[in-house]
Amino acid sequence: LAHRLVKGQLDPAGFMEVFRTLDENLAALLASNAPASRASLAQGRALAQLLPIWVTAAPVPTTYSVEEEEGEGDATRSLLDALEEFVLFNENHGHLAGVLGVAGAALHLNSDAAVDATCFGSSRDILAAAVRLNLVGPTKSVALQAQLASTIREAISING
Repeated sequence: LAHRLVKGQLDPAGFMEVFRTLDENLAALLASNAPASRASLAQGRALAQLLPIWVTAAPVPTTYSVEEEEGEGDATRSLLDALEEFVLFNENHGHLAGVLGVAGAALHLNSDAAVDATCFGSSRDILAAAVRLNLVGPTKSVALQAQLASTIREAISING
């Protein structure tokens, strides 16, 4: 969705309305797990505030990036402005999953790379918690991470 906005195929107002709906749906899913909901909001809001600085300071990676077309810089700027305003003035909005999608589009990552990065971060966090709880050892978690990465890529390719 955010990729369509950056490409100029969607207006910022329409994007923010859809983003709000997706964010509210995620909030409803996380409502039964208050610590997870608070963590998702805190991380998403922090990323939304950091993202404009990151995008202007970081060069666009060429390995995983999509081709930037003329005018996309303006669309990216309007996307980031709208996201920052949305998060700053709505304290119960800005979950991490949605903001990560916007971050991928703002950094011009192709959608496969953005999904892969999100899945890697999530699986890494889960495995880190398992190590802290002494459910698996650190060496075993590395092997599990590799297995998960291939399973995640396979699931992404099946679900397109």
